[in-house]
Amino acid sequence: MQRVWPANPTFTEEQKRFYNTVLNVQKTVISKVRPGVTWRELHDLAVGMLRDAGGLDRTYTYGIGHYIGMEVHDHGDYVQPLQPGMVLAIEQGAVLNGVRVAFEDDVLVTETGYEWLCARSRSRWTMSSAPARNRH
Repeated sequence: MQRVWPANPTFTEEQKRFYNTVLNVQKTVISKVRPGVTWRELHDLAVGMLRDAGGLDRTYTYGIGHYIGMEVHDHGDYVQPLQPGMVLAIEQGAVLNGVRVAFEDDVLVTETGYEWLCARSRSRWTMSSAPARNRH
């Protein structure tokens, strides 16, 4: 699981837009996970959405994730269509104008779609709303 917070107490307007763009891409990619879909289809969807939103620049180096199995970053056949029982980390990220935003969530491929395995929210919040004991 991966989340991102602003280095300052709040996001700038540009950071909010970029954060929401990357989060929307990740949510959409996860919603398309189901048996028969390929990594390439998911990747192409993500890249197309980032490009359309203006959130893609030449520094984009992300894939859309990886398998999870015996290792945290299992290597698998990324050409093979997804099958029920596979566990994936959908790790959507992007870099724009030196700002990096990334989210990673684990999903289980089910017979009819997916099951989201992460319990932590992805909604944007400010450091000022965090409990004082969690600030460093």
